[in-house]
Amino acid sequence: MLNCLINTAPIYSELTNKKVAISICDLEKCLLYIPAIDLDHKLKSGDSHIQNTCAYECIKIGEKIERKVDFDNGRLTYYAVAIPIRDENGEIIGAISFSQNYKHNEMLNALVDNIFDSFENFRNLSSQVLNNANDLEKLNQRYLTIIEHYNKKLELLDSHLRLLNIYEKLDTYKNQMDIDDLNVGLGFDIEEIRKLSNDFKTISSYQLDSTRYIANTTEIISKRISKLKEQVKNII
Repeated sequence: MLNCLINTAPIYSELTNKKVAISICDLEKCLLYIPAIDLDHKLKSGDSHIQNTCAYECIKIGEKIERKVDFDNGRLTYYAVAIPIRDENGEIIGAISFSQNYKHNEMLNALVDNIFDSFENFRNLSSQVLNNANDLEKLNQRYLTIIEHYNKKLELLDSHLRLLNIYEKLDTYKNQMDIDDLNVGLGFDIEEIRKLSNDFKTISSYQLDSTRYIANTTEIISKRISKLKEQVKNII
């Protein structure tokens, strides 16, 4: 949320024809300050909080602060408004404040209310995006379970194929030793075994292709979910 405010603050400054000074801070320091054309507090990014300012007090009490302030030894009066900024868990992470020469104060409250409503709507939309990402992650987990199931089947098929290979080797030894001439039977039909072996190899090939496809798909989904969540968190 703070990053989003920092990125959009210059736009709001332009929309007010630079008649409003904007300050964004976290819990310890100023992150961004944009002066107005006729009001400059000389703040810089990295400056620590100044006690008794609107931003400082709205963070302390967790509520909107409005105040009329005499500035520069009474030579200038300005109107200030500050609102606390909260994360998706409702915890205060900073504040945004607006200051305006008192002769322009008619537009300040409207600006603050508009920005506050816009970011509340944006926060709700971001929460919906995160919820959808979580649902997609659950679905992706089901795919991973399917992959695990297929892998177990592939292991079983592989063991069958090894057993069939043993039977084929036994048949080869049988032929080499002319066991048929001795009327000694091994108790299995080698042609049937070859057929089973080919069938298992075909099934194994199809299942392996399916598993690879599902694995690639879930990997792509996982990366997209992680990227989406990171983007939303950076915004809010």
